[in-house]
Amino acid sequence: MKKRKILMRAGTTVLENLYATKTIFEDAIGGNVGNLVYANSVLRALLTDDEVEIVPDHYYAEFGKYSAKDISRINEEFEAYIIPFADAFRKDFIRSMKRMTNFIKRLRIPVIIVGVGVSADYGQDIMEPMPQDDAVRELVTEVLNRSSVVGVRGESTYRYLTDKLGFPKDSVTVIGCPSMYTFGPDLKLKKEVNLTPESKIIITDTRYKAPGIYIGDDIQKFLIHVSEEYPDFTFVPQLLRELKEIYIGAPYSRDKNILYPANLDSPLFKDGRGKFFLNVPTWLDFASKMDLAVGPRIHGSIAPVLAGTPALAIVKDTRMQELVTYHHLAYVTMDEVHADTELADLIDGKDFHEFEKYQEANFDHYLDFLHANGLRTIYDEDKHIKEAPLDRKVSSMKLYGAVTPFYTASHSEQLRREGEYFSREEAKIQEYRDRINQKNRTIDDLKSRGLFGTLRQIGKAITTSNVKK
Repeated sequence: MKKRKILMRAGTTVLENLYATKTIFEDAIGGNVGNLVYANSVLRALLTDDEVEIVPDHYYAEFGKYSAKDISRINEEFEAYIIPFADAFRKDFIRSMKRMTNFIKRLRIPVIIVGVGVSADYGQDIMEPMPQDDAVRELVTEVLNRSSVVGVRGESTYRYLTDKLGFPKDSVTVIGCPSMYTFGPDLKLKKEVNLTPESKIIITDTRYKAPGIYIGDDIQKFLIHVSEEYPDFTFVPQLLRELKEIYIGAPYSRDKNILYPANLDSPLFKDGRGKFFLNVPTWLDFASKMDLAVGPRIHGSIAPVLAGTPALAIVKDTRMQELVTYHHLAYVTMDEVHADTELADLIDGKDFHEFEKYQEANFDHYLDFLHANGLRTIYDEDKHIKEAPLDRKVSSMKLYGAVTPFYTASHSEQLRREGEYFSREEAKIQEYRDRINQKNRTIDDLKSRGLFGTLRQIGKAITTSNVKK
């Protein structure tokens, strides 16, 4: 029987089981390993049996890498293009949105956005003009030409698309983040918060409260304080640059004045306590053994919750606020966190179980959204299904474990990492050189045939014509 193939926006899936160097050079995590969490949830839900194949697009659409031949093949072989997004509606994603729009315009198959958010600074009025507005409008228009309804992360993005950009209210619905539905409607914490000096704490961190805007040092000082008060902590970084940092010791930043853990000398890497996870199952397995997670990373909070471990999110922007609000996750705002704040004071009175009251209703709505767009899921016959086809596939695999700091590795392991990494880097440099040489040969050939000057004149004429218009 011919397999049903679905194309999904993702840098990789757990089934590809990529090692660290490959993950780095292919940027298989889209800059942030948190992207794997929601993509993994969509993969698990849609991989209904062995006759279905979910193929990651490796971000080719947003990088403009699909050729006309590729697009023709996709239209013939695939039955849908699924787009799990994060906070994609942002200024620094405009070019990527335009490339995706051009790609989608040439598709004849359904295209479904499964979760997306608008990015804005904390407290920013999203109804004011934003640089990404036109690109968002064009992208969503093309998607809705190929699907019934767009799923967004929260009320802010819903208002952004409907009240501001003018999309019909019934063409947009709030579904939260697909990651929260990884295991269906029965998500519950497996432990209570009972802090002691021996508690095992996950710390997450970020430098940003919005693209290009740094959070203050208070949060950094607070997290360092947490690491001192609860010495059995683990720092879990998420960015690609941090994977390089932890894998081969390359500093995230050479600025020695920043408090962020920008190099392996940071207190958050003390005693080799940093771990970078390359896939979701190993991340969740580790989180299940911890007592609490805290930090300003949304999927750094959601991953522990999926594993049954309480998490306290430090909300720093609009996209986090709408998600913790919709899913009723425990949180504080960054304004509540100061250098001398005690973690025990932040968690005092917090209901870490509140999300459990809303999980099934939220999940049912999410399922209705998928069905409205014609998608079949593992939950269609039994929404309380415990073991999915993806689970069985993964159970037979030997997944790569967490990457630990370079200085904790044995000498032989350090040599292996360096050899593997720098051989890939040299190959990449040589590839760039080959491209430059090829361009130079093309230019030389045009010059020898007397065509180079003619092409330059034509280019100037076109530019002048456009300026006059």
